[in-house]
Amino acid sequence: MPGNVRVEQYVDQMEVLSRTSLFVTHCGMNSASEGMWMGVPELLFPLTGEQRAVARRVAEVGAGVLLEETTAKESASLRAAVFAALADEHLREGANCMRDDLRSCAGPTGAADFIEHVAQSCIKR
Repeated sequence: MPGNVRVEQYVDQMEVLSRTSLFVTHCGMNSASEGMWMGVPELLFPLTGEQRAVARRVAEVGAGVLLEETTAKESASLRAAVFAALADEHLREGANCMRDDLRSCAGPTGAADFIEHVAQSCIKR
């Protein structure tokens, strides 16, 4: 491996995302969500149908850019896509917007309160 490359069996992805400017991802739901939670712009390279659906949605909300297969497989094109994404202010804004939106959610307690409220209103009918 080149001297600037490390290979690890395991990394704490959230820790890595907390220190990075761009996330190149296969678009698994957990990975895409963690990238958005951390406000990291994403380069999206889905491999399966589910991952393609996740990638489309991340791109729709402005937090990521889809990579064409030819771009992802050619080093000069991939390098250009990385530099373009790093320079894209709209992509950074989209990632930050998703981070803020996700972090504003009420979490499990808020979800439980909402479910109880809906259940109570159904019982009253």
